[in-house]
Amino acid sequence: MKKYRIVDITLPKHEYAQLQAIGVDIGVEIMLQADSKQNHLCFVTIDNSRFCLRKKILKNIILEEVIA
Repeated sequence: MKKYRIVDITLPKHEYAQLQAIGVDIGVEIMLQADSKQNHLCFVTIDNSRFCLRKKILKNIILEEVIA
């Protein structure tokens, strides 16, 4: 499973705050889940917090692949 690090998030403050509330922020490592849907991509954080994002929001989150 590929691992990614969040490099930047360019969302309105209220949407950014919602991500921070579930532990998603710049510098956090996440992994893409296989059960993603057509309009959503689902991820899991290193501490097993699961979350899904609409693909249109994902364009505001810059990820870099973490090479182990």
